[in-house]
Amino acid sequence: MKTRCCRGFAIALLCAQFHVPLAAQVTPTWAQVSSMGPTSRNQHAMAYDSQRGRIVLFGGNIGGPSLSDTWEWDGLRWSQGTTGPSSRAGHAMAYDSQRARVVMFGGEAMGIYRNDTWERDGNYTSTAATFGSGCGLALVPIANARPTINTTAQVSLTNIPSSIAFVALGWSRTALGPFPLPLTLAGYGMPGCDLLQSAEGGAQPVTFTGTGTATYGLLLPNWSGLIGVHLFLQGWAFAPGANAGSAIVSNGLEWGIGNS
Repeated sequence: MKTRCCRGFAIALLCAQFHVPLAAQVTPTWAQVSSMGPTSRNQHAMAYDSQRGRIVLFGGNIGGPSLSDTWEWDGLRWSQGTTGPSSRAGHAMAYDSQRARVVMFGGEAMGIYRNDTWERDGNYTSTAATFGSGCGLALVPIANARPTINTTAQVSLTNIPSSIAFVALGWSRTALGPFPLPLTLAGYGMPGCDLLQSAEGGAQPVTFTGTGTATYGLLLPNWSGLIGVHLFLQGWAFAPGANAGSAIVSNGLEWGIGNS
């Protein structure tokens, strides 16, 4: 059977090399992958940031006032970015791969047409901030070890009452599957303690630095796809006699991975 030109660079190479017939080619299909993220809108603009592997969305219209929010899609989930240009709709955006910047021009808001140009440079300052409260442990960021790519991010865990402790990592601080967070641990013999993050990362070992203190470090590779990712941490420790569950937890800590 005669070979037909295939769409997409990678598919085209495979088709050319292996002479894939038309009948064997895969037909693309749509599948809904998320219903969470930006609000409903039209006349927004999107551009693909190839350096960081993210689609950037800005602005749009909701049938009245225009919007000024920035969102990023990483292939799995939407995350809201920093504020920037004024609200607008009908603007244009493109990615300048030579200078690694998203460029935006023009748009309209409240009948006013704009001729301003904006650039988004892709530089993201890494952040580490605590949230929630623990029931005996304290998890605190280390100032000179923020979550920056090509470095090791670190946190300090204090008030550890035993020689057994770990840090749990999670992708969310709002839900654990169908269960909203925080989630009380009273049913596990830990009254006054809450699960503050989704803990997909399980138990990560810590390094003890003294009596009752330890650090946890995570090596972040020099990969731009990590920029903008958020991780949520919580410390755990074996605590005989503290409660029926013999365990206590810390406050939560949110890492926002950046490149500076």
